[in-house]
Amino acid sequence: MVIGIAVSVGLMSCDLFKTRTPAEPSQQSSNYVPPTEPSLVLQNMADAFHDGNKVNYSTSFSDISFVFEATITARSNYGSTFDLWAKSSESEYFLNIMSRLEKKSSVELTFNSYAPAFFSAGDSN
Repeated sequence: MVIGIAVSVGLMSCDLFKTRTPAEPSQQSSNYVPPTEPSLVLQNMADAFHDGNKVNYSTSFSDISFVFEATITARSNYGSTFDLWAKSSESEYFLNIMSRLEKKSSVELTFNSYAPAFFSAGDSN
């Protein structure tokens, strides 16, 4: 009986059944959508900028076939900067932009026009 009372007092004194304050999330929420069409890639990029989410931004680019083609204007303004542009360059670019923002601000990325450079052929059967 003494042991039962001691255990009961011990359990009550350490607040075993008391709720705790919830912890802050350790990861950002993600609204990344697996891209099944080119427009979803652009939407994921815009969302990544808005959310400041480097992982989602990097995931928008292929690990296998990343190619960046700068405009003629960009080439004339920045010389050979884009000659060796890689996926890691995109990540650095993204982090550079995010580091220049004030706390609790975000970037709005919009695309004025979109013309896919490739077309996927449907099933011919």
